[in-house]
Amino acid sequence: MSAIPLERDSSAARSRSAAPAPKDWGRLVAEGRAARAQADGGRWRIGHLADMVEHRYRSRAVQQFADDIGESYSTVRRFRWVVTRYEPGVRFRFPGLAFSHFQAVAGLPDRVAWLERAELGCWSVDRLVQESRGRTEDASASPMPRLRAALGGAVRSLSDVEALDDKALARAAREWLGETLDELEERVVSVRERLSAVVKPKTTSLNRYKVTGGKTKGRAAQPAANGKAKPAQKLPVNPF
Repeated sequence: MSAIPLERDSSAARSRSAAPAPKDWGRLVAEGRAARAQADGGRWRIGHLADMVEHRYRSRAVQQFADDIGESYSTVRRFRWVVTRYEPGVRFRFPGLAFSHFQAVAGLPDRVAWLERAELGCWSVDRLVQESRGRTEDASASPMPRLRAALGGAVRSLSDVEALDDKALARAAREWLGETLDELEERVVSVRERLSAVVKPKTTSLNRYKVTGGKTKGRAAQPAANGKAKPAQKLPVNPF
């Protein structure tokens, strides 16, 4: 088992007395490993444990927790995010729904209402996604311009952070930057996983050469001045 993570530096956020003893880290890891062997409820447990780790230990402790229980960091962060989107006990109101149902609508403001519809209609996860996304898009104007502008602003803000001198950057890290970047990373991971599920990759050409049957076509053989055909010109192999 790897070393116990250090406590957070910010005493304003959490008191030093709230940090668990080393034996508590071992208990959290043991529970996380046991939860991996469980069915749907194990995801909730891992998410809850990850949230405890996030609040009790220093930033980046969730990464170590994921490593210690043998789960990917992105998966543990996603489980934690879903857990934090719902009030305690909400999942027990919908015994017929899986964790994936809760995850599908976790980012919506009326997520509990959608869970109620899914439970009543015995919807699959795909049906819940289709219904919730379709109604949301029809109910309001396209948010794309606003979202694009907001993400552009976030990129510019990160550029401003990178421009800070070392002293200012270190102070920001101690006070707020670490947690903010963790939250941003969590959301980026969640969006990327959604994208991989809904966006189909497009077929792209390799530079100006066409690819057929796994072989690159060169130029056709051209007749020479003496009437004999020149051999087909071999084109350089595209390394990308």
